[in-house]
Amino acid sequence: MLSDFRGNYPSLPGDIAALERCCSELTQRTQELVDRQNEMRCSAGSMPGWSGKSRDAFDRSVDQQIAELMTWEAGVDDARKAVENYKKVFEAEQAAVADVQARAEEIWAEYCAFPDEEKDDGLDWLFGQRIAFLTYDYDKAADAIHDQGLITAAELRAALYFTPEDVKKTGQNGEKVDYGDTQPLAASDIETIREALKHRPDSLIDLKQGKIGDCHLLASLEAYDRTPEGRKYLASLVTEHVNADGVVDGFLVRFPGSNDGKPVLVTEVLRHGDQTSLRSRDLGAIFEMAYVKSNPGGTRSTFFEGGSTASFAKRTMQQISGEPSTFKADFGPWKKDAQQAAIDAVRDGKPVVAETMPDWTTPSNDISVTVDGEQHTIQLSGGHVYTVVGADENGVTLANPWGKNNKPGGGEIGAEFTMSWEDFHAQFGDVTVGATPWKKWLRRT
Repeated sequence: MLSDFRGNYPSLPGDIAALERCCSELTQRTQELVDRQNEMRCSAGSMPGWSGKSRDAFDRSVDQQIAELMTWEAGVDDARKAVENYKKVFEAEQAAVADVQARAEEIWAEYCAFPDEEKDDGLDWLFGQRIAFLTYDYDKAADAIHDQGLITAAELRAALYFTPEDVKKTGQNGEKVDYGDTQPLAASDIETIREALKHRPDSLIDLKQGKIGDCHLLASLEAYDRTPEGRKYLASLVTEHVNADGVVDGFLVRFPGSNDGKPVLVTEVLRHGDQTSLRSRDLGAIFEMAYVKSNPGGTRSTFFEGGSTASFAKRTMQQISGEPSTFKADFGPWKKDAQQAAIDAVRDGKPVVAETMPDWTTPSNDISVTVDGEQHTIQLSGGHVYTVVGADENGVTLANPWGKNNKPGGGEIGAEFTMSWEDFHAQFGDVTVGATPWKKWLRRT
């Protein structure tokens, strides 16, 4: 006989009234920010007789403050929209659960109406099928709430997020630049990335590292991008985000080994990050922004300020895959182990990167390499991570996430180059092989 199954479908946890109060409070906060802007505009216009350099400086300061208030206003309003959308989804799924509960009561009443002598295996099977449909509908509603909760959390973090300031002097004139500055994704960028995710071309990423010291991330991403399985895996970490108006305005990015695997919403990219030229942004810039948002220090140092700069590829590879990576030191008696690890990784289609030693440990960074079948001399960068794209007993081929290599005395050449193992061992300090989670994933699909 069937046991009472009605308790298998409890009401979904949540408080509609609390969500409504949150929306009201966010609406109030938005209005307060608008009021502050108007007050500042009025104060600036209340002194018509004031002129000169001091007035110009005052006006610039007011404009800057108003711009910051407008950014806060937009963020708080986006937060309100996110909560309102969650409320709509919750109400809809709550109604679906209520329907399941009502159907469960009806089915249980029907079953109980049968005399005990008629409740055999055949009757239990028939009612079991109806119960299975109930369970499916209930799980669907619960999963929808769970998924929307993760999306809403990502939306709220994005709406109220400011990349931490990372001001540095740059250029000969000592101009100060905030490496944490961002700019919205252009509609053309979004469409380009959507097409790449849909059709998966031979490469999802065309790197050109900017001023951010995240070679450990970009080189690792390119390593995953080098195989069809790796590209499929990277694409699986990204989904389109549809805003309250039904428009795709960005992407949800999930690193299994970072941020507890929760998605991060990316609707903007770093002004001074990957692909800072006028070229269309691709997934490299999206992953970079998601990684920065996943680290509380933004674009600042990982070791001292909790940021995304100057980390180890071993840690980064693990964040991308959610599984441990393999580190091989390339000095002393371990050189052959590192060399063989790179050769094996390339042969097996695994992502692999290598990091140069600091400049002070090598007599010269000028190395003779082969580029497009011709001999050239390039300058390796100390403490820099390169993608290993080929390796055998004769040598190793690497790619610079800068999208180029510098030549001694000036000039540039392509990003990929081949060098001897002797030169590699003299210049590089380690090799890191990333995990390949798609091996399990592909077997499931």
